Amino acid sequence: MTVGVTGCAGTAQEKDSPKAKKKQTKQEGTSEKKEETEIQVFIAASLNTVMTELAKKYEKEHPEVKITYNADSSGTLLTQIEEGYECDLFFSAAQKQMDQLEADGLIVDG
Repeated sequence: MTVGVTGCAGTAQEKDSPKAKKKQTKQEGTSEKKEETEIQVFIAASLNTVMTELAKKYEKEHPEVKITYNADSSGTLLTQIEEGYECDLFFSAAQKQMDQLEADGLIVDG
């Protein structure tokens, strides 16, 4: 099995949203407390069990981070990303979907 991982590009509107501004204000208001962050992860359904385990471990070590994930077929997830669904990380079960996201300009470094 091949697994591809990519970051998904957000829109400028998302960065200017009230939710994003609230996070920024919260961060500016306190220098000692870590900023609460939510990470949207799209995963191939076959990775659901392992992602549940990894998310619990990560959140235990990083309580300020909440991982929310969407498990479905790689093709369905690709379509959702292309339609503008919020996605920070994408774990695909096939290279085909990764290649399509790259061709569409929806992959960002970092």
